Amino acid sequence: MKKHARLAREQLEIKRLKTQQVSTRIQDAVQNVKGIDRGHAMIDSVRGTLRVIDKRSNARTSAQISAHEYILASGASYFYGEDFHSNELKIKTRNRFESLLKGVLLTAPRRFGKTVIIIMMIVALMLNCPNIVIVCVSGNKNAAGQEVGILGKVRKCLMRDFGVLRSSFDRKNDQHLMYKINDGDVRELHSYSGKSGDR
Repeated sequence: MKKHARLAREQLEIKRLKTQQVSTRIQDAVQNVKGIDRGHAMIDSVRGTLRVIDKRSNARTSAQISAHEYILASGASYFYGEDFHSNELKIKTRNRFESLLKGVLLTAPRRFGKTVIIIMMIVALMLNCPNIVIVCVSGNKNAAGQEVGILGKVRKCLMRDFGVLRSSFDRKNDQHLMYKINDGDVRELHSYSGKSGDR
């Protein structure tokens, strides 16, 4: 019975996220929320965004869902900020994290979907974390570009699945994408190829 109620709540949340304006949803996640509850709100909103991507364009495998949970656990200190160290047990229990990791090493065979895992997480973070700065380094020389690389795929997902307008982006050059919510909230993605001599 509990499982059915939880699934029903998740379905309602997915429906709400699909129809709500992106800017409003972002504000909902963190507006007027302080302390540990702000971290809870951001993690819940990131998870909700990933479920929306599941429904709209690219349903994740169970292994990809697990990878996203490990990434969220490794970012707990970012989400909770100064409230992290005094609430580690509460954070771990509340979010059902196996452990609060310091980092994640993701290895898998070709075609497993490692790049998709990263792109989906970047999209979710950019939609839900004010003033976030993300740096992505790839070993593939073509993976960093604005058109076919990670930047292009992130931008495409934001526009296709979440209705973000092209005018919301400031393309500084082929390696940087700025997503401006308002004057006080600009989210940045910097993508580099480890084989191209980028600095």
